[in-house]
Amino acid sequence: MSEPFHFRLQLTQIELLGRRAGNITELRRHLREIPDSSIYYHTHHRLRQHIIRSPEPPNDFSFWLTKALGLAKMAETFSSLPFASFRSIAEIRQAFLAPLDAFLLEENGHHPQAPAGMELHLLDGRTFLLPTGLQARTPAEFKTALAKAPIGSIQYHVFAPRLGMAPPEFDFAAWLDVQGCENIAAEIRRLDPYTMTLETLRTNIRSKVAEHVAS
Repeated sequence: MSEPFHFRLQLTQIELLGRRAGNITELRRHLREIPDSSIYYHTHHRLRQHIIRSPEPPNDFSFWLTKALGLAKMAETFSSLPFASFRSIAEIRQAFLAPLDAFLLEENGHHPQAPAGMELHLLDGRTFLLPTGLQARTPAEFKTALAKAPIGSIQYHVFAPRLGMAPPEFDFAAWLDVQGCENIAAEIRRLDPYTMTLETLRTNIRSKVAEHVAS
């Protein structure tokens, strides 16, 4: 018998890295050097703020490029990256660095400076996993537990494992594969979680499971 799926909740304690960017050159240098956990934080923490509102929130980098530097085109490039196709933070890091490299080459050293007080402060997060008390031994139990899980648990189990920020077996689809529900797992993997709110994501995952299991 396979292990039950335990729903977990990730809490994050935010820490300053002692790094700040005031222009594109500095942003590029920091993106090369900051830990994976910092990039994960700056690209995913805003998802929690869009539980009900419009999906596709900008990441911190695209937000700063617009508000502090006025680089709307670069910001759009950052916010429209195909995040659903990435399977590691290394891929996200490189996807950010490529347009920055091209921009610096084209501008030949001429680029805007953030006004005083509007520099980007790079942050990191110390993470703690808490049990929710919810678990599932069957796909039917999984569907029921998913309806009760905290919204932060949905975010953790969908995004963190696919990017290497959590054990792969913590992924919903991976557990369903072990249960012999490869069809459900494949349908869940085809969802683009970056184009919907977390509540819509919960509803869509439950619908995929409900199509194949009894209530």
